[in-house]
Amino acid sequence: MTILDYGLLAFLVVTLAIGLKNGFAKMISTTVCVIVALAASVVVTIELLRLINDTEIFGGLQGLATSWFKKPIMTTEVASQEQLVDVLATGGVLSVLKGLAGPIFKVMTRFGLNTLGKFFGFGIALVVVAFVLWLAIYLIFKYILLAIKKLLTKVAKVPVLKSIDKIAGAILSVGLGYIIVFGVLYSASAVICAKFIPELGAKVVSMANRSLFFCYVHHSNLLGQAICQLFNVNYALFAPIA
Repeated sequence: MTILDYGLLAFLVVTLAIGLKNGFAKMISTTVCVIVALAASVVVTIELLRLINDTEIFGGLQGLATSWFKKPIMTTEVASQEQLVDVLATGGVLSVLKGLAGPIFKVMTRFGLNTLGKFFGFGIALVVVAFVLWLAIYLIFKYILLAIKKLLTKVAKVPVLKSIDKIAGAILSVGLGYIIVFGVLYSASAVICAKFIPELGAKVVSMANRSLFFCYVHHSNLLGQAICQLFNVNYALFAPIA
């Protein structure tokens, strides 16, 4: 066993103790409800946006926003990325977007937008709809979870269910601790090591691979892999993606 294994065991002992002491009902605090509601609302909003983009309501809002952009540069039709670069180059302040011509043109092509006015109109409509959707879904999730929390707090006071509440609290404590410590903090250390301290990153990976238990945590951290990918980092190696 390495020091990482002992650290993992200490983590399990502490989180289990906290969960068993407080119980499931107490562990689901208002803060946890808000965090879960935020995460769930973002996921649901992203899925709903894919369906709403083709509706008449979204199209009408997009058309209204597009009508705000009447200057020639906004109404010039763009048929290629090179043409988009030329249009942006003559756009004064918009010339700073020349470096983003590639991604902008991909979005325009994907959604059938042939002018910058339509592109910006689409962006405004998307932001407005996404915010309204997210806010509504977030509030729904939040108050449902708070109602469940209130109910569980009452149920947990029933003597027969106290032991179940303690066990569920321990499971929840370990799960939340895992997300915070390994999903976020450990993944952040992978990004920092890859970008600034590669030697330390190599040592950590080597120690993790030699560990009896920690190696499983290291290689099964899906959240960490996703986070590192956003920063162009190979999570398994704590190194930049070549």
